[in-house]
Amino acid sequence: MRKHLFYKYLSIISISIFIVFLTTGCQNKSSGFQLFIFTNVPDETKQQIQTLINNHSEGEQSIEVQFHPPMYEKIVVEFVDHSGDLILLEKELLTSIFDPVGLLPLDQIKNEKNSANIQEYQLKDEEGNIHIYALPIPLESSLLKDLNYDGSKELVGIIPKYTKHQDDAYSILSELVNNK
Repeated sequence: MRKHLFYKYLSIISISIFIVFLTTGCQNKSSGFQLFIFTNVPDETKQQIQTLINNHSEGEQSIEVQFHPPMYEKIVVEFVDHSGDLILLEKELLTSIFDPVGLLPLDQIKNEKNSANIQEYQLKDEEGNIHIYALPIPLESSLLKDLNYDGSKELVGIIPKYTKHQDDAYSILSELVNNK
């Protein structure tokens, strides 16, 4: 009887270890900068956005742009997976990940034109200090203008704390917010 239990536990442990190795080995994480956009964009516009973003980027590294449908579940999955260095999403979807624990403060990027409407994007951090954690992308943004974005859904930008490209994310978001 004991021998049977031993083999049962040994097989459960072996299968568990195999599953862990399988799932961690199948991850295809990019080491480069990732921009995630959660909104509906026509297919012909996607390549145009990729080209525009890379033309606007000043660094030598290219920016991988990924488009996702505007779904709460997909945003949460990507966020939990620590994917995406800069995330642009429809304002309505922000509630799914709007938490100071997982986002970087964006106070240094604040645009004077948006300062009146910025209160809805502020939260208290762990120490009780109020910071801005999301910024609206104005329709006058060069990226949105170049794409003839119809503005049916307001887009906001966030930067997750887990990003390894914090300076690049701040720079790109600042460019989008300040209409450069």
